[in-house]
Amino acid sequence: MGFQHASPKGTLDGILDKLGAQTRGSGKRLFLVSADEAVTIPGEGELMANLAGVVQQLRKERDQAARVVERLDAALAALNGGSYRKRTGNRRHLSAAARARIAAAQRARWAKVRRNGGQKHNVVSMPKKKTMSAAARKKIAAAQRARWAKVKAAQKKTA
Repeated sequence: MGFQHASPKGTLDGILDKLGAQTRGSGKRLFLVSADEAVTIPGEGELMANLAGVVQQLRKERDQAARVVERLDAALAALNGGSYRKRTGNRRHLSAAARARIAAAQRARWAKVRRNGGQKHNVVSMPKKKTMSAAARKKIAAAQRARWAKVKAAQKKTA
């Protein structure tokens, strides 16, 4: 499994630890194990020229991963119309002066409402609901019972 080094930040081991690379110890050499292939990194006593190769390999893997993500994005966009993405457009920002003008206008509107005592103009008032007397409700209920009795009598004759 992984061989852990307790190295200072500036050393090669510290850089690899910071990158989250999986390393294995083998004498004076470290091996960076990638998804595709293993790259040999020299020990700290050897030349650091191979560090550029490691950086190049990591960049290459990052670019491959970016291409895979782009392909997945295209597939998802084709399946559901691109609605899964976050908004990419910039939100509009109002200046402080614009916000102050809007706030002043709103305060003026509220002051006008308070001056009028909360009454609105040009409002059509709805007529009050009329309540039915108890006698009227009893007449309607009796008529409905009579209708249902007539329907049930007709059903008994046909059955």
